Amino acid sequence: MTKLRRGRQGLFALVALCLFACRLPAADLSGRVRDASSGEALPSVVVILEGTDLGALTDNDGHYLVAELPPGAYEVNYSALGYESGQRDILVVGDTAITVSLSLVPSPIALKEVKVTAQRAEFKREVKVSSLTLSHGELRNTPFALESDLFRSLQTLPGVASTSDFSSAMFVRGGNADQNLILLDGVSMYNPTHLGGIFSVFDPDVLKSAELLAGGFPAEYGGRLSSVLDVETRDGNSKRYTGSIGASLLASRANVEGPIPSGSFFLSGRRTYFDKVLDVVGYNFPYYFYDASGKATANPGQNTKLSAFGFLSDDRFNLGTGNNQTLLEWGNQVGSVLWQQYWSARLSTKTYLTYNRYFYNIKLGSAFDIEDWIREFGLRSKATWVFAGENELEGGIEAQYSRFRYDAKMLGGYNIDITGDPVPVAVFAQARLKPSSSWLIEPGLRFDYYALSKHLDTSRYNLSPRLSFKYFVNDISAIKGAVGRYHQYVSALYPDFSPIPFLFFWVPLFKSYQPQQGDHFILGYESWLDENTNLSIEGYFKNYRNILQMSSAPKPDSLESTLLEAGTGYSWGADLMLKRDWGSLSGWVTYSLCFSKVRFNNLEYAPNYDRRHIFNIVASYALPKGFNLTGHWNYGSGLPYTSTVGYYRRWSYRYSRDRIGYEWSEVPSGKNGARYPDYHRLDLGVEKVFHIGKTRLVAQLEVINVYNQKNLMLYYWNYDQTPPLRISQNQLPLLPSLGVKWNF
Repeated sequence: MTKLRRGRQGLFALVALCLFACRLPAADLSGRVRDASSGEALPSVVVILEGTDLGALTDNDGHYLVAELPPGAYEVNYSALGYESGQRDILVVGDTAITVSLSLVPSPIALKEVKVTAQRAEFKREVKVSSLTLSHGELRNTPFALESDLFRSLQTLPGVASTSDFSSAMFVRGGNADQNLILLDGVSMYNPTHLGGIFSVFDPDVLKSAELLAGGFPAEYGGRLSSVLDVETRDGNSKRYTGSIGASLLASRANVEGPIPSGSFFLSGRRTYFDKVLDVVGYNFPYYFYDASGKATANPGQNTKLSAFGFLSDDRFNLGTGNNQTLLEWGNQVGSVLWQQYWSARLSTKTYLTYNRYFYNIKLGSAFDIEDWIREFGLRSKATWVFAGENELEGGIEAQYSRFRYDAKMLGGYNIDITGDPVPVAVFAQARLKPSSSWLIEPGLRFDYYALSKHLDTSRYNLSPRLSFKYFVNDISAIKGAVGRYHQYVSALYPDFSPIPFLFFWVPLFKSYQPQQGDHFILGYESWLDENTNLSIEGYFKNYRNILQMSSAPKPDSLESTLLEAGTGYSWGADLMLKRDWGSLSGWVTYSLCFSKVRFNNLEYAPNYDRRHIFNIVASYALPKGFNLTGHWNYGSGLPYTSTVGYYRRWSYRYSRDRIGYEWSEVPSGKNGARYPDYHRLDLGVEKVFHIGKTRLVAQLEVINVYNQKNLMLYYWNYDQTPPLRISQNQLPLLPSLGVKWNF
C-alpha cells in the first residue's frame, strides 16, 4: 500500500510538472488606430477578437492594448462610428508582443451598431463616475446663439446649471463657478470667456473632445472643489492641406491645417467684426474680441508623440479718454509642450510643460482702477503601467510656479494690493483594479504642498484620498460610486449680487486663510435598457469647509485680513440622464435636482446659483440630401435673490441747494429669501451641406427662444416715479442666427 500510495503521489507530481511545463505563455497585442484621410488618432475604436470575449477600446490617442493572449490564430476586427471596419489576422506564438497599427477609411454611412458597441465596451472597462464626454460631432450638434460654444453644450448635461443667457459660467452640483478646474491641452485656464461671459473662448472646430468630471474625480486632478473640464485639441491633418472659413452674425473665423515632416499642424483664428464694419459708416463701436490658436505635432517614431500648442485671446471695451475713460480688457496667453512616450505596450508616460498668462484690467475714469494678472509656469507628468491583465497603476507629479497681482485703486484713496508667488506641488498615485469580473475599483491618493512667498508668507500641505468603484449586477447594469476629498488654493473675487458672473479677479491663498475643502459622496446606477438606450442615475452629497468669498464689509485699514470671509456649505441632489441612439435620430434627456446652502457670518442661505430643478431635452436628426436638424429645450426653476419688501423716504438737509430733500431707501427681505420665476426656452437649428466639387459649403440657421418666452433676469426699481415702479429686465428674446462655413 505504501508503494502504491507513493506511486500515485509520484504520478500526480509528474502530471502537475508536465502541466506546468506545458503551460502556454501569453502575449500582448497593441497598436494605434488612425483616420486614413487625415492621420488623426481615433478614440473609441472597438477592437474585438472574433470568437472570443477578448477586446479593447482605443483611448483618446488611438492606442489600444489586449493583454495576455494565449497562443493561437486570431481574426481581429476594428470598428468605429463613421468608418469602414478594418480586419487583421494575427498568429500568437509564445509570449512575443505583437503590434498592429492601421488606419480606418471614413464611410458616409454611420452605423448605429458601431456607436452602441463602443459605448458598451466603455461601460465594461471604465468606472466613469460622474464623467461625461462630448465628441467633436456632439459639440457641433447643439443649437447655438450667434456662435457655437463648448460651455453652452456642457450646460445641456446633468448637474450643470447656468444663471443667465448672458453668462456661460458653469455651476456644477451646487458648487461656485470658480470651483471648476478647466484644462486646455494641459494648461489651467482662469477665465475662458468672451463678450462678458456670454461665450467661451473654445472654438469647437479645433476641439477633439471635452470630458466633464462633475464629481468624484481621480487623484491626478486637484486644486478645485467641484469639477474638472479636460479639453483636448485636434492634431491636424497629416495627409493633405485643408482649411475652412466661416462667418456668423457675431464673428468670422478661419482654419488651416496640413502635413509637416513626421506630423501635422493647424492654425485657427476668430474675430468679431462689428467695430470694423461700423467704422466704415462713421460709427464708433468700442468693443471687439479675438482668439487664435495653433498646434504642431510630430511623431518621430511609432511610440513617440511630440506637440507644441499655443493660444491667445483678448476682449477689449474702450470708450472715452482720460478721466472719462471706461476700459475693460481681459485675455489669455497660453502655451504647452507635450511629450508622450510608449516605452512598451504596458508602460507609457505623458508630460506637459505649460505656460499661462491671464490678465484683467478695469478702469472707470478716476473712480475705479483694477489690475489683475497671473503668470504661471507648470509641469504635469503621469506614468501608466498595465499589469496582470487589465489592471493599471498610475503615478505622477504636478508643479507650478505662479505670480499673482491684484491691485485695486478706488476713489477716496483706498488701495488693495495683493502680490504673491504661489508654488503648489502635488504628487499622486492611483490604480484601476479588476479583482473579479464583477468589480472595478479605482483607489487614489494625492498629496498637495502649497507655499506663497513675498510679503504674504503662507505654507500648507494636505492629503486627499479618493476611491471610486463599479459593481456589475449583470452584463447590462452596474452600481457605481465615489468618495473623495478635494482642496483649493485660489479664489475668484466677484460681487455676490452679480447676475452675470464674469468679473473673475483671482487671488491666491494668503495670510491666515485656510485652503478651501470639499468632500464628495456619490452613489449611482447605470443600465442599458435596450441595445440603443443608456440610463444613468446618480445621487450625491458635497460638504464644504473654509469656502471663501469677497467680504461684504472689508476694512480699509486691514484689507488683507478682511478682504475675504470664510464660510461653510453643502449641496445634495440627484442627476438623471437617458441617452438614446436610433442612428439618424439621437439625443438625450436629463434631469437634475439640487439643494445648495452656504453659511457666512452665522447666516445660512441659498446661493444665487441654487437652481432646484433643471430639465433638458437635446435631439439631432440627420435627414436626406445633407440636412440636419437640432433642437434643445431647457427648463430651470427660479434662482434665489434678495427682494425689496418695502421702501421709504430718507430726508436730509442739502447744503448745496439750501433745502431739505429725500432719497428712497429699500427694505430688503432675508438674504436670497425670494426666487425669480421659472425659466424655459426652446432652440431649434437646421444645417444644410452643399458639395461643391471637392469642397463643402455648410449653411446654418438657428432660432433661439422659438416661442419668445420672456425669461426674467432681474428686477430693478425706478425711483423717478411716485410710488417707485418695479421694472423687469428680461433675457434673450426670439433671436434668429445665421452662419456659413466653407470647408476646402
